[in-house]
Amino acid sequence: MTAEDTVSDQGRAGDPDSVYIAVRRAFPVLGSVRVRKRALSAVSHALEQEIAGRVREPVLFGGFQTDRFLAPALSRWEQLAEVARACVVFADPGGRTVATDGVELVTIDHAAPLREEWVVVCDDDAFACVLSAWEIPGLELDDDGDRIFDLVWSVEPEPTRVAARTCARLAQQAGTPGADRLVHELAAEPVARANVRTTWQVATRVLAYLGGAPGEGAALRHPWPT
Repeated sequence: MTAEDTVSDQGRAGDPDSVYIAVRRAFPVLGSVRVRKRALSAVSHALEQEIAGRVREPVLFGGFQTDRFLAPALSRWEQLAEVARACVVFADPGGRTVATDGVELVTIDHAAPLREEWVVVCDDDAFACVLSAWEIPGLELDDDGDRIFDLVWSVEPEPTRVAARTCARLAQQAGTPGADRLVHELAAEPVARANVRTTWQVATRVLAYLGGAPGEGAALRHPWPT
């Protein structure tokens, strides 16, 4: 079954347990693009940097599939959590204990849809963004950077709020502290507004992370590791 098939099936079944499916179902006009992990990392890092520079009191959600992928990102998210009113990440720790500072870790089952997804959600009055990428299953690749995902992303508040509500509901089902409050808060309409400048700035950061030439573009890079 492909991610596109699942979008349709989950749409009939009710609230999906997948950010990718929820956003695609609510905003099919966004479409999706198939990318390798290298390109996905560039978009993800660009959004994380924009979050770090613009937010006031955000609600943040991240999906990392397993602790193998959470570990290198955790320090970044702990920094982001310092200004967040809530920061929740989803991952399958594989039975291991993962220590976090200011970040609520929600353990996901091996069979959960989020186990196949890469997620970044920032819901804030000053800046909103969502990234969700569904990994294409069944591919045997030698290089981790060649892993293939179907990616949907936006800096519009409405798709972001759909993603945030999905994450809050899943955190609530897992008994995460504070999730009831988040579900209630996110039931309201979003306040943030998207604009062309925001889209341009994020796109420019993406190009810089993809390997811009030395100079002004490279200056946009954040010192976080890729």
